[in-house]
Amino acid sequence: MRIIDLEKDFQWIAVICQARGIKTIKKEYLPSTGFIVDGNCFCFVYETNSKVCFLEHLVSRPSCKSKIVDDMLEQVIEIQKEKGFELMIAITTNERVLGKIKKFGGKAVDGFCALYKKLK
Repeated sequence: MRIIDLEKDFQWIAVICQARGIKTIKKEYLPSTGFIVDGNCFCFVYETNSKVCFLEHLVSRPSCKSKIVDDMLEQVIEIQKEKGFELMIAITTNERVLGKIKKFGGKAVDGFCALYKKLK
């Protein structure tokens, strides 16, 4: 896993979004904190000036192995903990993403896939 370089990686991000049937996010709407496993998956973290961060745009290529995404999430969680964040929130309608975050101790709220993960 490495940090996303939007100038270098944006074209690949667009291809994966298209393969998943997801509208590509405009580059200027993405935060500077993003992570990528080359050729497999990516995600972004919106960092706030509080102890809360938001995990968004977790996308993998259709044939990506589940363990690769799990490993990336585990590393992202550790990085955000090291930065001092205490709560990670993700809002998703994707059941696969919901299952992954639950696997790491996240909780669904109100049945609409809002996920809260305490980091500390």
